[in-house]
Amino acid sequence: MKTPTLPKAEMLWNFSGANAGISGGATFAENNTVAFGSFLSTGSASPGVNRTYWGLDMETGKPNWYVEVPTAVLYQGILGDGTHGTAGVLYFGTLGPWIHAINATTGEVLWRSGGGVPAE
Repeated sequence: MKTPTLPKAEMLWNFSGANAGISGGATFAENNTVAFGSFLSTGSASPGVNRTYWGLDMETGKPNWYVEVPTAVLYQGILGDGTHGTAGVLYFGTLGPWIHAINATTGEVLWRSGGGVPAE
């Protein structure tokens, strides 16, 4: 069987905390990126450093919003499917355990719960 020849992919953009004007660096957890519409979201997994979850423009890689979180982002986000008022709500987990619900378009924190602290 002959292996097909594929064209070399072109990198359109690259995102790091430094791109967003954040110093100190950040490590991104594997498999914690979620794509929705024209946005992409990802979070840093560096305990104690830049504990942030970003909503990125998929075309440019520039941040549309970011949310500071209490601990490292370790778990992939899930976009609500629209049932029970969940349309456009992005849920993700952080070390602690914390669960966060944010507006996927604006980055507004809707609620968070966990870490032995009452939900907002």
